[in-house]
Amino acid sequence: MDRLKIRLTAHQQSELGRWTAVELRVNGRDLKDLVADYERKLGYEPFGGYASISLDGLQGALDRLTGTPNSWPGDGQTVLLVCEGCREEGCWPIFARVRLGEETVEWSDFEQPHRPARDYSNLRFTFDRRQYDEEIARAFGRR
Repeated sequence: MDRLKIRLTAHQQSELGRWTAVELRVNGRDLKDLVADYERKLGYEPFGGYASISLDGLQGALDRLTGTPNSWPGDGQTVLLVCEGCREEGCWPIFARVRLGEETVEWSDFEQPHRPARDYSNLRFTFDRRQYDEEIARAFGRR
């Protein structure tokens, strides 16, 4: 089973204002690095260029991680990473499906919508539901 760790980090950027990054770590590595490494290994160009989602994005981070439906991007997907340069969700995002089961939580069906030919089918993570829920409660202060 994979392990999720969430780190909230406050940032100050002059042109983008203040924001809090929701850094998603899987098995001790930042999700943005895992995705960039996957793309690099498959020879995708460009690879990487992702940033953590914001605590207060178009859809709240907590909703994203608990599989709450959202009208964008639709089709049951959620944004797990955004553009590193502008932090806009539609510019250079990574979509995935978050499926909550009784025993496990799965992140799968990753997609880079601006590069639809890319195959992310071997990129998936399966978490123990209890560990996942406990980490969300710890990170977001929910019980």
